[in-house]
Amino acid sequence: MDDFADPIERRRLSHLLIVVLLLIVYGSLYPFSFASRHSAILAWSWDGGVAAMRDAIINLALYFPVGYLLFHTRRSLAVATFVPLAVSGGVEFLQAFDHGRVSSLPDLLLNVSGGAAGAWTASRVPSRISAPFAIIVLAIVARTFPFFPSGHLHASTFQLDQALVATADWLAVRCALSVFLQRTAVTRELGLLMLIVPARMFLLDQQTSLSEFAGALVALSIGYVGLTRTPWRPQQFAPFMLLAIIGRELLPLHFISTPQAFHWIPFQTLLEGPQTAAVVFLGKLLLYTSSLWLLDPDAQRIGRFAVVVAGLVGILEWVQCYLPGRTPDISDSIIVLIGACALSAVRPSAAGAVVGQATKQRWPVPQNSVTS
Repeated sequence: MDDFADPIERRRLSHLLIVVLLLIVYGSLYPFSFASRHSAILAWSWDGGVAAMRDAIINLALYFPVGYLLFHTRRSLAVATFVPLAVSGGVEFLQAFDHGRVSSLPDLLLNVSGGAAGAWTASRVPSRISAPFAIIVLAIVARTFPFFPSGHLHASTFQLDQALVATADWLAVRCALSVFLQRTAVTRELGLLMLIVPARMFLLDQQTSLSEFAGALVALSIGYVGLTRTPWRPQQFAPFMLLAIIGRELLPLHFISTPQAFHWIPFQTLLEGPQTAAVVFLGKLLLYTSSLWLLDPDAQRIGRFAVVVAGLVGILEWVQCYLPGRTPDISDSIIVLIGACALSAVRPSAAGAVVGQATKQRWPVPQNSVTS
């Protein structure tokens, strides 16, 4: 039985699919410096090093959601495989004329494989996923991608803004766990998830810090002491998450008199920055999507909240023009809107009373069990 038989739900998934495809094409062809062909079309290029493994995983991951969403909107493995082939083939052809890009046959094969894997996964797992489950999965992926071990330890020192964000992130994950598992005592499950924090030291492009250790421990303590028997609704966590975003954007409040330039080209700083751009993007997507979910767990007014949060983030980014060492740009506001689109896509359309009461019915009542 197709959980996405409702045409409204399929239309929302189609909207998310379009957003994902636009992001892929934009990121693959940036900076759009087309000229005469500068490289062979679909050349075989593979050196087998760490950078090649990173690119391979990214190419697989890019088209995984395309195949997943296509299967749920078209219910066809053939279509869900052909579209990634067509899109990736067109992109690879254009990259031969795009200065700074390389048209690569391995990339094409990996893109198609990622789309096929997404479609196969969609055909084997329940198609209905909830927003809390999506938040949990995104939290795991953002902290482990690209899932490849590194031979060097990656750790950094304590910073207050990072500790605030880590605390807010883990509290949001705890909240999502409570809603998903329908009980308040989730300290054990949250503790298991937090094993990711030390594991990040051994993963490529990831790093952990004293800030994240501190934030995780604070969130775990707050959950165990204050929330096991007196649960909070998601909306009650939202102000803390918004304060963490403000702290992340503005701390340590060392302003300068001469402003920096504001970057209006979407994702310019990510695409022109270091090779950890995918990890940075996923971290921001987790932060802003969690914030939106906490503000509106049932996504009934997600558009309004998205506009407000995107506007707030845009203002904070503009203020960063007067903060040294920051890179103010428009990308964060766009990521907020992408998160809103994703939450809207997993919102049930049978709305009304059932969806409107979802949080009240699913939010667990305090347990008297000593299990935490």
